Amino acid sequence: MTFDGERDLSLGSVLLSLKEYSANLLCIDPFALYRIHVNYLQ
Repeated sequence: MTFDGERDLSLGSVLLSLKEYSANLLCIDPFALYRIHVNYLQ
């Protein structure tokens, strides 16, 4: 149970880090989000 809780916390931390990274990337490159969508569609 503790392991699951730690794993969920780690996953949340990773997702939060990715969200912050994406926000920073968008501030630098406004077309980053568009490229990400294009990459997912291909």
